[in-house]
Amino acid sequence: KLSYILNCQRKNKLRLEQALSKYPKITFRNIPDKKGDSATFLDFFLEDEQTTRKVLKMFDKHGVGYAYWYDNNYHYLKNWEHIKQMKTAAKLAISLFKPPQDYAKLLMPQSDNIISRLISIQIRITWTDEEIQSLTTQITKALNEVF
Repeated sequence: KLSYILNCQRKNKLRLEQALSKYPKITFRNIPDKKGDSATFLDFFLEDEQTTRKVLKMFDKHGVGYAYWYDNNYHYLKNWEHIKQMKTAAKLAISLFKPPQDYAKLLMPQSDNIISRLISIQIRITWTDEEIQSLTTQITKALNEVF
């Protein structure tokens, strides 16, 4: 049963990847072990943050679901005010030691550059052929409005 699930996930991911690969300004996350990929997300990059945000607006317009970790308050350090300010409900382990840097002023330009260009689309095993075709159509319409 697990191999069936993985095959469905990979098939759905491949169909989306094929639709996106028609756009030269899109690059994909490198997956060193494709056979070990659970295919739960399709991650891709655009050339810069400005273009990425244009694509996100078009995804919103066309009903394409996505994750944009750069603005996500839970998944990316730039938004973790509780760490930056060292204010948490319970003491953090780092509070027992002298912090190695001022987290409030921590800059990570290389990480920001990468994450600001990243869009993730969750891959569902339950998609029917019609649903995956509809999603690829929505993605194509959105991208055609940007490129």
